[in-house]
Parts: sequence; C-alpha cells; structure tokens
Amino acid sequence: MSDQDRSRDSNDHPSGLDGPQETAARVQRRVAAVNATASRAVDESINLTDAQYPASSLSNTHSELRKLMGQTQQALSQTERAIAATDSEYGEPTPRQITDDHAGRLRETYDGPVRNLALMLLEFNRRKWLYESPETRGAQEVERHGLTANQREWLNDLRDAWRAYDVE
Repeated sequence: MSDQDRSRDSNDHPSGLDGPQETAARVQRRVAAVNATASRAVDESINLTDAQYPASSLSNTHSELRKLMGQTQQALSQTERAIAATDSEYGEPTPRQITDDHAGRLRETYDGPVRNLALMLLEFNRRKWLYESPETRGAQEVERHGLTANQREWLNDLRDAWRAYDVE
C-alpha cells in the first residue's frame, strides 16, 4: 500500500458529513483492499506443496493472512460505522452498535483497572462472539450484557477486591 493510499484510507471514517455515495465508495475501496490482500495470500500459497523448502512461502502466506485479518476487521468496523451514519433505522443492530451500547454501562459499573479490563473484554467479545461465533450462547450473552456470564462473575469479584484494596 502506498503512502497516498494510507493517507486516503486514514480519512475513511464515515462521519455522517459525507453523502451516502461517498460513504459507500469508501467502504467499497476498503473491501477491494481486503480482496486484493486475500488474492495475494492465495498466490503465496499456490505452490506450497510443490516447494522443496516451503518455509519462505509459508512465511509470506502467513504475513498476507495477518494483513488480511487486520484489513477485514477494519472493513467490518468501517462498514458498521457507515451503516450507522447512513441508516439509523437499519433492521438489527450491528456488533459495533451492540458493544457501544454496553460500553457506557460498563464504564459506570466498574472503576480503575477493572473498568479497563471490562472494556477490553467487550472489544474481544465483539470479535470472538459477535463476528466469529454469532449463533452461540456466548454471543447471546454478549448481545444481552456485553460480557459472558463467567466474565461478569470474574469482573464483579475483581471489582470487589479492587474496592477493598482501594479503601486501605
């Protein structure tokens, strides 16, 4: 990716100020970049079974797949922001909207480092449950509460321990 592409992509955040066509064009460019990276990963892996020493090809494939994962997460995030910016009446809430709704409540519920941990878990849960495993019990709990039952229990125990420590 060139510096010009990076500069253009760094401004690809639908803010609601752009029209729907500009927002859609930004999302389209982001998805095209994901597709190009996926194509490079496939190209790198084509001759893996024929290579006498596949370590270099495996390393290159791995590198492209890591880039692909990051670009896919960026594309998902940008698409969700675009949906929110262009259509507030969109049928069902996106994973980003779900976690954004829970973030405020978690900020009020937890203090200090426990708050930071809760917000990190919330972001992890968006990726793990709402993107990767949306039809599971864990995803249902994250949609409802932002955290799984085990996470809520552990965070509540940590919160109580933090409050006891903070008072001393």
